[in-house]
Amino acid sequence: MMGQVGRFKSSYIMPLDADCLELPYKDSMLSLVILLPRELDGINRLVEDLDDLHPDDIPPESDEQRMAVLLPKFKFDFEAELSDVVNNLGAKSLFRNANMESMTDDKRPLRISNIFQKAVFELDDEDAAPATAEEFNRFLPRAREDIIVNHPFVFLVKDESRIYFAGRVINPQ
Repeated sequence: MMGQVGRFKSSYIMPLDADCLELPYKDSMLSLVILLPRELDGINRLVEDLDDLHPDDIPPESDEQRMAVLLPKFKFDFEAELSDVVNNLGAKSLFRNANMESMTDDKRPLRISNIFQKAVFELDDEDAAPATAEEFNRFLPRAREDIIVNHPFVFLVKDESRIYFAGRVINPQ
């Protein structure tokens, strides 16, 4: 687990029965949004209900407020073979006779045989500006609000208009 004390936006999203916390990335337009169900076992309901919300309804609407946040470090890997998906979208010629001459100096004809997607998301102390244990414990009693992410949650990496990455952490340690 890691802790951070700072000014963040947070709110309660009634249709999800979840608290929402936005953690902006330093020097970026991106934010990490945590959706933490109020019920310890509420992750499945949250995921089901998430489909009914527009992405604009997800970010916290509140002003920034000073709070203490405690959340787990985690790493999320995803890999998928997308050749069939791309083929089914109608890009069949990509696999037969795609013109890729400008991609290489090699004069031999090139052909695409497979398309893979791999995504890795890791949240650790390097991504956050962690508070020391002493600073965190000193602040907690005075915090206007504390968010302790200690049960299953959903996370999103987004900017003002798009969600780039989403996942869920089932077993935060």
